[in-house]
Amino acid sequence: MHADSTYEATMPDWLRHGLSERSVETVSVAVAKDGKLTAPGSQDVCLRATSGTGKIEVLGDHVVAHFMPAEHDRFQLVIDLPAPILANGVSAELRLRGWENIAYFAFGHNHGDTYRHVKISNPQIGRWFTSSFGYGDLIFGIQNGWELPAPAPVSGVRLYLKGCPSAEGATIEARWVAGWREIQAVPPCGGRGLGGGEGFNAIHRYFLAQCFSPNSLSSTARNTDTNSGVREEVQKYLAEGVVSLSKGLMLDWPINAEKPAALTESPTYRYLWHALRPALSLLVHARETGSVPALCAARDIVNNWLDHSFFSPDSDRKWAWYDHGTAERLLVLLLMYDLGLRNDFDHRFMERLRLVIFRHGQLLESEAFYASHQPMRYHNHAWFQDIALIAAAMAFSDLPCAERWLARGVERLEDQFDKLIIRENEYSIFAENSIGYHHGIETLAGFASDLVGITGRASRIPETAEALNVWSQELLYPDGRSPSQGDTFRRPNPTSVANSNPFSAWGKPRCLVLPKAGYAVVKGNDSGSPFAFCMFATSVNSTHKHEDNLAITLFFDGVEWLIDPSFYSHEYAQPLPAWLRSAHAHNCVAIGDVPYSIAPGNASIVGDGAGMAFYLHGTHGAYEGYEVSRNVRGDLERLDIVIEDCVRLCSAAVGAEGIWLGLHFGEGVRATVAPDGIHLAHPCSRRGLVIACDTENSVLVEGFTPGQSRAGATGVGFMQAVDTVSAYVPMTVGQSRQWRLRTS
Repeated sequence: MHADSTYEATMPDWLRHGLSERSVETVSVAVAKDGKLTAPGSQDVCLRATSGTGKIEVLGDHVVAHFMPAEHDRFQLVIDLPAPILANGVSAELRLRGWENIAYFAFGHNHGDTYRHVKISNPQIGRWFTSSFGYGDLIFGIQNGWELPAPAPVSGVRLYLKGCPSAEGATIEARWVAGWREIQAVPPCGGRGLGGGEGFNAIHRYFLAQCFSPNSLSSTARNTDTNSGVREEVQKYLAEGVVSLSKGLMLDWPINAEKPAALTESPTYRYLWHALRPALSLLVHARETGSVPALCAARDIVNNWLDHSFFSPDSDRKWAWYDHGTAERLLVLLLMYDLGLRNDFDHRFMERLRLVIFRHGQLLESEAFYASHQPMRYHNHAWFQDIALIAAAMAFSDLPCAERWLARGVERLEDQFDKLIIRENEYSIFAENSIGYHHGIETLAGFASDLVGITGRASRIPETAEALNVWSQELLYPDGRSPSQGDTFRRPNPTSVANSNPFSAWGKPRCLVLPKAGYAVVKGNDSGSPFAFCMFATSVNSTHKHEDNLAITLFFDGVEWLIDPSFYSHEYAQPLPAWLRSAHAHNCVAIGDVPYSIAPGNASIVGDGAGMAFYLHGTHGAYEGYEVSRNVRGDLERLDIVIEDCVRLCSAAVGAEGIWLGLHFGEGVRATVAPDGIHLAHPCSRRGLVIACDTENSVLVEGFTPGQSRAGATGVGFMQAVDTVSAYVPMTVGQSRQWRLRTS
């Protein structure tokens, strides 16, 4: 970094470090110190707040603007610089405290009647963070229509917040602010970071494990038939020009088209395209086999994206710069970079690639881009950003900003762990209501552990990754599957006896209840055959949450008899995904058309075991005005489980008709209604089951019809579903219904 003579001697080390990768010609800095706001080696600086409720003071090393609840929801603090400068970038070290909610937070500077700024949708609360942007940065272009204005006079930094202070008040705080002029983007230096080939091997293994297994979110499916799956995708592209977006999903790409026309059919398609998934299978195959055609094809796809979506603005701005997709794309670009080095690619391509990787790293570091498409800061998409930033820092370890990127990525990721991982007993459990995402996050944490381990940096990440795996092994059926809880892709039942093998009895039958996380797992044996019974009351947050409070699943004799009907796509408003998320699609009580809240904290579960007997009790208040409860008791030495459900009216102002107990059966399960209950059979099971209950007015349904709340279907992959059979048993408010699960 270069600075003019005025600031060269007085530039604080923290600012020099923060701008280390930029070629900066002029800087103006205001710093809080000893109860005053000053410029290094200069005079005091003026402070002013433009909100009527604002009170400003300097406390030691930081400025504090206090705000109380007001009739409006807009608050701001303006800090003047010691001297106006011609600038094209601003920086600040900030802290926000006491805000009940923040719609967005912005920082920048005024230029005439214009506020040049970037918005931070999910800023960190309660901790200091540094944020910067230059006019040439991707984050400024994304948020400002790719405008690239000339340097402008900057007299101060303006901090603007839209939100609501808590009753006790809230603050916007700053340790320092700066304006600066960058004279040119500094291209990244060459070199092979990432611990030589070791780090690139870690990226390669990550993509093998996470992206190309038959079920990308199932821990047990990892690396199963991986190579043949990749080969199939590669051959389809090389022979027919058909691009792969995910397992089993391939789109035609005409030779005269910039993109496949079918991308417009689904936002998920567009996300996968811009994440460079079509290039990924080719790169993985080329790295595994040395295939030159696959490598050339991957390079063509990458160049196509660079030309049409990076060096030229892409009209599909959201999905071209989606937070998760951008992070995944950076990892693909790093694989491309690695293979380019291995194969002596030409100077121009490698320079373009290095510049693009460098700009992606700047973007991922930006607080304004962090989890920018999510309703909250703490979200699995942010994990991808953290890990991609760590990988970029290691790949270009000779960059002046590499150390800062690495520290920022590790710090943020550990903060995500603290907020999104539930630690209970010896388990670490991902809080986002989906065992499938838990498996994916487990892989991601393992990848992060590999990367951080290469650096030798002390971190809690390896310990967390191991504890996530402990829970994955606990919530596992004898055949290696898991319940398809939440947004989890389902692995279906076997279709023939040849695919169904007898399983050994559990060596240590037990009932495990985790009230904090909201899980109960019962593992018992019946005549030497293991069964697994699960009950869910996950209510820590709402991400990936289905209407599944107190829902159950049952595995026995090689078959999952009672299933969670799984996940189809993230287009939640579409008829089938909406139904699959609803209470009507789960093994629980569904109340007519009464709205169901997935807000955190409205479900609970407790349980106990004495000898071979177990007992579970769960309640939830997801239906406003109602309390739903479920009691379960059984024995670990035989499959004979008694369940009692009850719906109580808590308010005279509400009432509903059409209350049903839904029972959803796995693929291939045949159901027959008889006077003594519902009899179940499966061609791959030597045993049968009976749901002993009053079956008067009960109905069996097979298949899904849009608009019908009672249906039988399950998702079995992205945008893939099959028909199943479901039973619906009527219930009445205030009256308990007892039913029993036993072998026939």
